[in-house]
Amino acid sequence: MDITNTILYRLINSITIRHKLIFAPIVMVTFFTAIGVLAFLSSRATETMEPFDHESIYLQMMLRGVNEIIITEGTSQSIEIAKKGLDGFNRFHKVLLPLLSKSDRALVDKEITVTWNEISNDIKPFLQRDVDTENDEILMAYGKIITRSDKLAEKLESVSHIVEEKAKASIALYRKVMSILVFLLVSGAIVLSIILYGSIMHPINEMKTMASAFSTGRMSATLDEDRKDEFGVLAVHFNKA
Repeated sequence: MDITNTILYRLINSITIRHKLIFAPIVMVTFFTAIGVLAFLSSRATETMEPFDHESIYLQMMLRGVNEIIITEGTSQSIEIAKKGLDGFNRFHKVLLPLLSKSDRALVDKEITVTWNEISNDIKPFLQRDVDTENDEILMAYGKIITRSDKLAEKLESVSHIVEEKAKASIALYRKVMSILVFLLVSGAIVLSIILYGSIMHPINEMKTMASAFSTGRMSATLDEDRKDEFGVLAVHFNKA
């Protein structure tokens, strides 16, 4: 223990006060940057869970619009509902994809994007006025939309669950690392403050002791020359004088 303390003491004393003052803020900024990056990643992981819910809502809105188009034979209001659902799903799907990892994005493309593109093609005839509900092609397209939409709703639920579980695990890891970094940051700030305080106060106390010795006539008192910082250099010159 004494050897460790001696090595640590020599190591601390070998660093100049100027370098300590430069080193301290660099360490602080590094920790703050790391914490900021982890906070950003945690926020980004949280954002991946939201678009799936919106996609489900807009999918149901699109289906409602298509059903009303069939019932009303393509009124402007029913077409507007279908378009709003279609555009809303597309908008949140574009928001979702950049937030995902490569593996999750590949999963979404395979399970969701492909089916959604098929639905988008099937719905085109329904976005026109005066839809002929007795047309066999329209009825077949309607059946495809219903079938594929039910399939897509199931895939949205299963894929969102997979992505959500991964996101929760990532968030938990990020927060755990952030807690450790905050603890190290606070501990490091305390240690650096103590080191800087000791670097300044220790030689000052030595000078006080030496001044007290001089006042009693003991002129042989000297300062510690083992220090490698600015006070060590001062001690060498002072002792020679």
